[in-house]
Amino acid sequence: MEQEVKLTATIPDTLDRVLEDTVVKQAALGKHPVEHPYVATYYDTPSRDLLNAKLAFRLCSSNNIWRVAVKGNRDLEPGGVGRWEEWEEIIPEPVESWHDLPDGPVREQITRILGKEGLAQKAMTPLLVTDIHRRALNLTISKACFPLLYLQGNADSDPYAETVAELALDRGMIRADGKSRALFEVELELKSGEFQPVKTLGEYLLNRFDLTPSRHSKFVLGLRLAGGSLSAF
Repeated sequence: MEQEVKLTATIPDTLDRVLEDTVVKQAALGKHPVEHPYVATYYDTPSRDLLNAKLAFRLCSSNNIWRVAVKGNRDLEPGGVGRWEEWEEIIPEPVESWHDLPDGPVREQITRILGKEGLAQKAMTPLLVTDIHRRALNLTISKACFPLLYLQGNADSDPYAETVAELALDRGMIRADGKSRALFEVELELKSGEFQPVKTLGEYLLNRFDLTPSRHSKFVLGLRLAGGSLSAF
């Protein structure tokens, strides 16, 4: 189960200000963000079997590493908090058909929806593309270092227990059906520990900067561009 906070900015300068924030810099422990392109193409069948099953499939590349992933329906909560099931794996090269997917959890999920015949017979049709420049680094958060972020937490919790979250600052474009829209987004994804500190850090950023909780995933924003049904998501 993936757990994260997604926040949307209206201008790219806000992302720079988040990166320079005192709390964020302290949690980064002196590390600098790693920058890389992140291009993902979302696919479905012509009859939208995956969308009807409340699933999204993507093929993405970053620094010449290819990944495939299947995401389930997003459980959206206030404050940009999202939880959903995700299956992701690295593959040696891009695939051009469902049948080309290597054995593993992603192929299993696609087979569950399409069946073995559909895996071989149904076309892999692109829906939309997200073309993102990402700056990412891990943040280490503990009650001892950031007591103000734990006011809503358990007072009896271990003050030195650490939560690690990936901070991702995304700037780029979403393209679908010949249309495009800009995207400026802050993501906080839980990597280890408890989710509450991640949620509290998201609330801190919301109060400090010109950010709003993200109401939709990148996938749904692309579907809106393409005029697709949002009933599944």
